[in-house]
Amino acid sequence: MIAYPTTSNYDEIVAEGFWIADFYTSTCGPCKLIDKIVGELVTENPDINWAKCNLENDWSMKDRYDVLGTPTLIFYLDGEEKERLIGGFHTREDIEEAISTVLYGE
Repeated sequence: MIAYPTTSNYDEIVAEGFWIADFYTSTCGPCKLIDKIVGELVTENPDINWAKCNLENDWSMKDRYDVLGTPTLIFYLDGEEKERLIGGFHTREDIEEAISTVLYGE
């Protein structure tokens, strides 16, 4: 599932299941690379939910969720933050490792 949350419904969206919250801006080059990787992972894995958080549409999310830079990926399991990757220099393997850590403790 792909969702496009705002500050008003973000907590409700990530409350159940496994979510990758992707904080980005449309002009961020590294954000586009991360977007491609996460998009592939979500397509290949229907158990992964993706919350695409465009900060340009809701800048208050930046402060509320302590987003220090873009892109930022926050990994949630049943509403609880479990892992965070900041910056666009993460590989597919880095993201897969974070997923594995959250879901399987590996």
